[in-house]
Amino acid sequence: MRAFFVSHTHWDREWYMTREKSRYLLVGLMEELFALMEEDPGYTFMLDGQTIAIQDYLEVRPDRRELLASHVASGRITVGPWYVLPDELLVSGESHIRNYLEGQRQCRELGASMDLGYLPDSFGHPSQLPQILAGLGMNEIVFWRGLGPGITRTELSWAGKDGTEILGINLPFSYGVAACMPDEPQAFVNRLQLKLGMLAPLTDGDVILLMNGVDHVAPQKAFAANLRHARQQLPQWTLEHGTLADYLAAVRTRGLKLERAQGELRSGFRAYLLGGTISTRMYLKQANYRAELLLEKYAEPLSTLAWVQHGGRYPRAELRQAWRTLLSNLPHDSICGCGVDAIHEEMMQRYRHLEDLAAAVLETAASAVQRPAAGAQGEGGRWDGGFGVLNPLLHARSDVVRGSLVCGEQLLRKVNFDTGVLEEFSPAEDSRVPTGIVVRDQGGAEVEGLVHSVQPEDTMHLSLRTQPEMFRGRRVEFSFSPRTLPPTSVSFFDYRLTYDRRPTPPRQVENEHFTVTFEPADASLSVTDKRSGQVYPGLNVFEDGGDAGDEYTWSWPKNDRKVRLDVASASVACEGTAAFPTLVVRGILRAPARLAADRQGRSAELTDIGVESRISLFPGARRIDVRTTVANTAEDHRLRVLFPLGAHVETASAEGIFSVDERPVTPTDASAFADWVEPPSTNPQKSFVSVCAGRRGLAVANRGLPDHEVIQDENGHAVIAMTLLRCVGWLSRPDLLARKGNGGWTLPTPGAQCPGTHVFEYSIIPHAGPWDEAGVLALSHQFSVPALVFPAARPASPAGSDGGQPLVQVDRDEISLSALKAAEDGNGWIVRLWNASGRTVDAVVRLGAPAASVRRTDLAERDAGTAAGAVEGNNGAFTVRFPPWKIVTLKVDFAGNRR
Repeated sequence: MRAFFVSHTHWDREWYMTREKSRYLLVGLMEELFALMEEDPGYTFMLDGQTIAIQDYLEVRPDRRELLASHVASGRITVGPWYVLPDELLVSGESHIRNYLEGQRQCRELGASMDLGYLPDSFGHPSQLPQILAGLGMNEIVFWRGLGPGITRTELSWAGKDGTEILGINLPFSYGVAACMPDEPQAFVNRLQLKLGMLAPLTDGDVILLMNGVDHVAPQKAFAANLRHARQQLPQWTLEHGTLADYLAAVRTRGLKLERAQGELRSGFRAYLLGGTISTRMYLKQANYRAELLLEKYAEPLSTLAWVQHGGRYPRAELRQAWRTLLSNLPHDSICGCGVDAIHEEMMQRYRHLEDLAAAVLETAASAVQRPAAGAQGEGGRWDGGFGVLNPLLHARSDVVRGSLVCGEQLLRKVNFDTGVLEEFSPAEDSRVPTGIVVRDQGGAEVEGLVHSVQPEDTMHLSLRTQPEMFRGRRVEFSFSPRTLPPTSVSFFDYRLTYDRRPTPPRQVENEHFTVTFEPADASLSVTDKRSGQVYPGLNVFEDGGDAGDEYTWSWPKNDRKVRLDVASASVACEGTAAFPTLVVRGILRAPARLAADRQGRSAELTDIGVESRISLFPGARRIDVRTTVANTAEDHRLRVLFPLGAHVETASAEGIFSVDERPVTPTDASAFADWVEPPSTNPQKSFVSVCAGRRGLAVANRGLPDHEVIQDENGHAVIAMTLLRCVGWLSRPDLLARKGNGGWTLPTPGAQCPGTHVFEYSIIPHAGPWDEAGVLALSHQFSVPALVFPAARPASPAGSDGGQPLVQVDRDEISLSALKAAEDGNGWIVRLWNASGRTVDAVVRLGAPAASVRRTDLAERDAGTAAGAVEGNNGAFTVRFPPWKIVTLKVDFAGNRR
């Protein structure tokens, strides 16, 4: 038999130590590696499949770039293909693709890339990863966690949701099975025999993989000499030292009969899955949602619109920097929240940096799509201003738009360059407070909106032509419901603030689709669906239980005590207007303050957790939006919000990465998992989770709340349980009931208790029939991807032109948009679409800009060699066939293309 040693390190950039402490060790490792390579010309080493560690190293030692590049080009040091080793479930599908593209840019600078699907330490793998890997040019995955009891060998075939199959190489004893081998030759042989005995029975072939390395460990100087000694001692084995590519090439020649895995790999049967990381430090998950939303749905599409339709500059370098900043927060130990507090504080600062940069990109793009200002007059008097609304979705929407604008700005201070003095002004204060807003679209139709809040705000206008000028105004937050927002385009509106009357609060909360009432008996909501007659009681109930786990794993205390909102403390009020009604529910959760001293139960001491839910309905809306604020004062607990279906179901559906995944409801009897290393826990989601029993269906959409579970109540009925907070005080502990052994280092993490005020946004979507028949995905995307409001010049006339026709539109609802951006090579622009159904769909794609050609590419934007379809005319339409769950990337070249 043959055994391949692959020497490597697994470099967690930040985990139980900060980025700078980690980098200090990394510099030392690299210097040892270079010295070893000079001594042993045949030595090879893998730098963990990610390039961000190389970036960190070269920032300290830029003088070593040429030496490093020479070793990379020769194949002795293998780098890439990724920029970071991410958590695969918490990031978006687009982030996976950009992670590869950024890694490849850096690999090209160094001269070579290990283009292999090396993902050794992710906490589970999504169902569409085979399609993503194959679409990026990689036909294998080398991984540790996630295999269930149905796979018994280290080599397997893994089929994704769309049917794409790739080779899987499982690392059953982790990526460190042959780490830290003894320096003494005979001890080396003895350890090696042990490892060979562990791995040999798990292959049907005659080739095994020995990963010689682990977290933050440098190459071993005695390794080569000890391997030569082992070859003499073990002649029955062919012992080789090489690269991962060498091993995979040997496996592929064996013609093995492979066991087949299907769909997502999220089992804790044989290795820790560490599934609780989906809900650890929820504030990180919410920040990441906002960051991906900013880049994927706002900054890139608006910049593409400005570039393609209006001749603006595409901010290629700025967007790349924004993506690098986002990706630097996506390593598995980072975005999962399972590190010491200091690293997550630094992550939040990086998110703030990204938000600043994305805001500047958006401001520039917005200015390019605007028209010259003109004072528009309407029958009701002068209009106060205008704004634009970007709909970044692929389909038109009739949806509520919520935004904010700084209104009534007056000069506060500026530099007088004649005198060199910073002049101060005293703008007159307007004592009136806006009570309403009237919005006019480009067809002249007027609608009344709702003003939510008015706050004074000083703004600074920046310019490269002069020093800043400061203005004083008022930020007005408002909502309105336009008749329609065309897809992938900007619509313009005028607005006029009104002061004449206070809105009359509604007596009940309803629109043409739903009635929402507050039930005082249990402080819940009851929703009546007027379309179907179905009533959904007991919604939006808060349940708080103990958490004796750690940052990796939720674990119940042996003597748990669950609490719900104190009914006596609950109050309810109606706000808003008849057209925009809001139900406001406030109350107190009187929860145990922390775990008891022995961690076996919850403390006798109680603390009050304040909860406020604002439940809003809007004209025409087929969903009920909820904004819940929680003032967390407790520790060691998990707070969830519950939505009972009122019927029994076997499975639940949740959006994943380029997918909607079906999973079984959590069984009440967990005895089947007694022998698992880590029993099943909660599940990941993107925009929604849905359950359905015949014509009775219920979905809950969310903004950045990725953790959910569908449990059963005492009647066996399904209940959607969505996690809002999971609060723990330790990176890892060895005493969990839900996991066998320690998952990491036992270090205190008080920041993971998540004290303070948190805001959560989600939406209730009653529906009839399965999610795909009821349009749940589209409704959820409308909630999770709100239309973007930005200041705009007023149009010259009410009937003036709009902001441009849709850049892309598709005639089938099953097709969703993933990316709208400039092409990586600077020539043309990219449209990435995916089929959110299990059916083959022939969709007509229509472009809103002259197209010289449209061609298919792979996910890395390499030409697939085929035209997308015959383009009819300048603003052409063409038909694209989408097999079930297939991702399709189109590259559009057009006349007058700008780099």
